[in-house]
Amino acid sequence: AVVEITAITSAFGAEDQGWHADVKPLGNAARYARTFTHSYSLFTALQDTTGAMGATEVCPGTHYCANELEEVCYDHGFKVAQGHNVWRAGDSLLLNQCAWHRGTEHTDPD
Repeated sequence: AVVEITAITSAFGAEDQGWHADVKPLGNAARYARTFTHSYSLFTALQDTTGAMGATEVCPGTHYCANELEEVCYDHGFKVAQGHNVWRAGDSLLLNQCAWHRGTEHTDPD
């Protein structure tokens, strides 16, 4: 079942978000797998998005952990579009809501 639909935008000048999961760290499926239902977010680009436009950054594997992982993410996180790569309109990323991610700074004035 669809629980929530959200549109997230990033304007020129936006700063990096902090690394975070979309569920509370002390009450989620990573800690209580038998009593919490797993939940997912589907990130879909509505326009071609470059890294400079604030593309989402993900930290793989963090959905297995229920502790603070900010330092791990600074070392191992990556943007879904970086360098000359583009996250094309319609491309999607299915992410366990326990996985750490963040919106990045928007430095493209165009």
